Amino acid sequence: MAGLIVLLAVILILNPFSTSVSEAKNNENTASEITAENDEPVNENNEPAFVIIKTEAVEVKVSVEVADNFEEHSKGLMFRESLPEDSGMLFVFQDNQPRTFWMKNTLIPLDIIFIDSDFLITNITQAVPCKEDPCSYYKSEGGAKYVLEVNQGFSENHGLKSSSKISLS
Repeated sequence: MAGLIVLLAVILILNPFSTSVSEAKNNENTASEITAENDEPVNENNEPAFVIIKTEAVEVKVSVEVADNFEEHSKGLMFRESLPEDSGMLFVFQDNQPRTFWMKNTLIPLDIIFIDSDFLITNITQAVPCKEDPCSYYKSEGGAKYVLEVNQGFSENHGLKSSSKISLS
């Protein structure tokens, strides 16, 4: 166990803001819910966090949990049985580079929205749950500094597309 803790500490020191599929496969997390005391998604200051997406027709507000460190990136929405409508998880990375996600132990179908450092959606992909290997990989088309996961169908229902602009609040 001590060896695993040292290994994780070394990984965090060398690469604290990016999770690869291989790192996620080795993650030893157990199933548990991540919720705030009032069941509202919150940012690091314990305030509600939102992503606002502007399309040609509407402005969509998504209440998000922010995943901005190795542990949160690795766990994501694993083991969740549901996700409230108009909510999701925003993965924040330190740099803008190609990203690869997978759905191991994710029980709900999701739209994965890749967003570049200019806050433009680069691509949206529909991801299916995966309970055991092999799981499919979902890749960004170009660099992504942010990745937003929402219920599958959310993007189509709200008219989101590549080049839609987002803002954070």
